[in-house]
Amino acid sequence: MRILLCDDNEAFLYHFGRAIMTEFAQREITVDLRRCDGGARLLEEIERSPADVVFLDIDMPEANGFTIAAQLSGRPQKPLLIFTTSMEDLVFDSFQFQPFWFLRKNHLEELPVVIDKLIAALQRTPEFAITIDGIIRHFLLKDILYFESKGHYILIHTAVNDEGEPPCFRAKLDEIAAQLDSPAFVRCHNSYYVNCHYMKRLDKQNVTLRAKKEIIIPVSRSRWKDTQDAFFRSKGSLKK
Repeated sequence: MRILLCDDNEAFLYHFGRAIMTEFAQREITVDLRRCDGGARLLEEIERSPADVVFLDIDMPEANGFTIAAQLSGRPQKPLLIFTTSMEDLVFDSFQFQPFWFLRKNHLEELPVVIDKLIAALQRTPEFAITIDGIIRHFLLKDILYFESKGHYILIHTAVNDEGEPPCFRAKLDEIAAQLDSPAFVRCHNSYYVNCHYMKRLDKQNVTLRAKKEIIIPVSRSRWKDTQDAFFRSKGSLKK
C-alpha cells in the first residue's frame, strides 16, 4: 500500500507519519509512506507512481489542498483522499471532492478508526491471487505494473516493490490474461501484459510505464493497435 502525506508543517509531517506507520505495524501491514512538504511535491510523487491513499492538508501556501484535490480527481487512478486540517469550517467545502474522510488535526485520536476503514475499503479492491511455493499470494490489481513471461514462468512486477526480486511462478501469459480478463491490462507484446493506468508514453516500439524509475516495455507490431487503444482509454480520451 502506497501512502502520501502532504503538509507544509514539517513537524506535523514527521509525527503524523510515525503515527500512521505505528497503526499499520500494529495490524501487520507493510506500507510505503512518503512525506511531501507541498502540493508540487505531492504531484511529482503521484506522477512517479500512483498512490492508494493521500492525506492532504487544506491550508497550504501556493496551492491549497482543494486545488491539489481537483487535479487528483482528474486522474484515471484516483487515490482515496483524506483531508487533514485544523480549519473545521471547511468540512462542507471539501465534499465536492468526494473525500474518503475529513480528519481534524486536533482529533488525531480518530486515526485508528480511519485506518481500519481504509483497510476495509482497499480490501474490496480487485486482486490477483496465485499460489507460489505452496503459499497463496494476493496482489491488488492497481499495484501491478506488468506481468512478464520468461521461459515457462511469469514474473509479477509491482509498484509496491518494483526494486526487489519480483514474485515468480510457473504459468503462461495467455492463462493470466484469461484469468484477469480486465480492461485495465493490455497485451502489448508476447512476453508482456501491462497495467494501462501506469502508461506514461507510447510509440510504435515501446510503452513507458510510470514507477519509481521509468520502465520501458517493448510493443510488438501485431499488438500496436490494441495497445494504442488501451493507452488512450487510460487517458480518458478517444483523440488519436
